[in-house]
Amino acid sequence: MKCALLLAAVVAVALGAVVLAKSGDKNATGHLSKVVASHASTRAVGRTDGGSLWLGCTVEYNNGIEMDLDVKKVNGSFDTTFYYKLDPEGVREVIVALWRWKVDKGECAKNHGGQACEWCNKNGYHLEDRIARETASP
Repeated sequence: MKCALLLAAVVAVALGAVVLAKSGDKNATGHLSKVVASHASTRAVGRTDGGSLWLGCTVEYNNGIEMDLDVKKVNGSFDTTFYYKLDPEGVREVIVALWRWKVDKGECAKNHGGQACEWCNKNGYHLEDRIARETASP
């Protein structure tokens, strides 16, 4: 019985690793219908069809610093708000995008000769196959 449980745990971990390596729905489509930015948050409204997509947000501050926020998996109609740090110099622009794939750092390195890309080294993952992109300013 212990061997069966151990084997089941190993299989579950192995399958989880495959799912985490590159996740997304290859047939999903979507759009952003509204993106509204303020100095502390951005609201993104849109819809996906045929599966889930990854919603990403990058904040560009007036002092030249860029901050990538944690992505959110969205499916169907969504109305999502990203919150970020206030900066005394203010926010210049916010970029919101829908992406098909989220690729973890290990998979990225495996596919690029053992070296992960800049975004994976910074965030632990990168996004691929952009479906939609909108910018907004406060």
